[in-house]
Amino acid sequence: EYDNDGYVPPPTPSTTPPPPPNCATNWTHNADEQRCYKVFSSPSTWGMAENHCKRLGGHLTSVGSAEEQTFIKTLPGFSGLDARYFKIWIGLHQGSETGYEWTDGTPEGFLDWDGGQPDSDDHREDCVAANKNSMKESDDVCETYYPYVCEAQQG
Repeated sequence: EYDNDGYVPPPTPSTTPPPPPNCATNWTHNADEQRCYKVFSSPSTWGMAENHCKRLGGHLTSVGSAEEQTFIKTLPGFSGLDARYFKIWIGLHQGSETGYEWTDGTPEGFLDWDGGQPDSDDHREDCVAANKNSMKESDDVCETYYPYVCEAQQG
């Protein structure tokens, strides 16, 4: 389409904002990860926590970077977790093969073990918890009760 001088104006850039992140009510969106997160304060075993997250369409959280560690600590409800529990369950666990794997299939990648961890090689501590203050990881007995964080895809 031409104006009177034979000039074709450039297309006008779209001013439509991107759609808002689509997280379920009371879940928190992480723009960097494009994921949704929620803290659950009710202490559970690792298996109970993972099953609860699955029923909600997600998994126990994977932690892929120092930035994600920091983000998790800022989630609503995190700072108010019962002080008697100094760890939270995350989605890392000893796989059927050797090594650890995330329940959501995320490549192992970033691991931030606490000093001397993991410290069990006899499969008594197959599940992984993160220290609430440092977010550093330690292997733990899966039947221990801790609060936990679920992570789900947005939308």
